[in-house]
Amino acid sequence: MRCNSALLTMVMVLLAPRGFLRADEPHLEFARGLRARGLPDLALQYLEHLNRRPPADLAPILPLEMAKARLEMGIADPDPARRTAIQDQAKTEFEAFIRANPKHPLAAEAAFEISRISSLQGMTRLSRARQIETKDAQRVALAKARLQFEEAGGQLQAAAGRIQSQLDNIPATGTSQAESDRKSLSQARLQADLDQGINLIRQSQTYVEQGEESKRGEILKKATEILSKLAAQREATKNPLCWLALAWVGYAQLENEDPNRPDC
Repeated sequence: MRCNSALLTMVMVLLAPRGFLRADEPHLEFARGLRARGLPDLALQYLEHLNRRPPADLAPILPLEMAKARLEMGIADPDPARRTAIQDQAKTEFEAFIRANPKHPLAAEAAFEISRISSLQGMTRLSRARQIETKDAQRVALAKARLQFEEAGGQLQAAAGRIQSQLDNIPATGTSQAESDRKSLSQARLQADLDQGINLIRQSQTYVEQGEESKRGEILKKATEILSKLAAQREATKNPLCWLALAWVGYAQLENEDPNRPDC
């Protein structure tokens, strides 16, 4: 953390003499690069600095980018209560972005991030259910987690469709902001497919009773189909999410063979 703060200070020193921030500088790319390297806390600090005197073109987008950084900080937090609190705060920020910018191309991405939070909180429910020793109580807890995953699955599917519609509406040749939106939405589209597959795998893990093997296998088959389509794009897109999807395909196959093995 001390190293991160030192790096952020260096960046701010470089920015300070200019007295202003220009929209044509790669601010968003820099922040997104920090998140991609597992430094969402540093990305959030950088974005908060930009938000003090933002370039006009970036002002509407910065709240969305800050919420995304905050969400990734929550995902990495090992404390369940703190993680949920951070996710709830990020959800509030995504909802505020949609209310303020209902027709913005990236409103679709904000809606997707909200659906991601629903799936992530389903995973928290699943983890807690697994720790319950009483069979009846665990059964009830697993059923609640299952409902959360089912709801999240519908939200993820709807969000993926909305993202694709926005991508289809971006002109082939547009402004630099349009190209930035296209890049962000394209990444979100791949992430939506990955999250749909993972959400289905986690949903299948709520079926642990005898006689539920068929339902579990049916859901795992759906997950494998979604993840396999994403993994097939790995050579064309060179996107790490496609390779991650391939790993999850293998995990789903192992789950289907041995549902009682230790979870990863």
